[in-house]
Amino acid sequence: MITLVFCVIVLAIVIPHLWVLGRKRLYRELVVFCLLMIPGIAFSYMAATLIIIEEPLFFLEWIYRPVNDLFSMFFPS
Repeated sequence: MITLVFCVIVLAIVIPHLWVLGRKRLYRELVVFCLLMIPGIAFSYMAATLIIIEEPLFFLEWIYRPVNDLFSMFFPS
């Protein structure tokens, strides 16, 4: 039930914006709008349905560790 309500609310917000941007032929803005709206919708859905999300720090560590190891190889201390 919450999924249906969430989808109706999302469609009520997104469709008018997509329609206006498409009608004015603002394709770059349309792409940026979609790129920002998709993760926003996903995170909002996870928050609404109480899905546990990992902390962003784990993702940053996952990216940073190989980069740090690479620099450690080039510049040993």
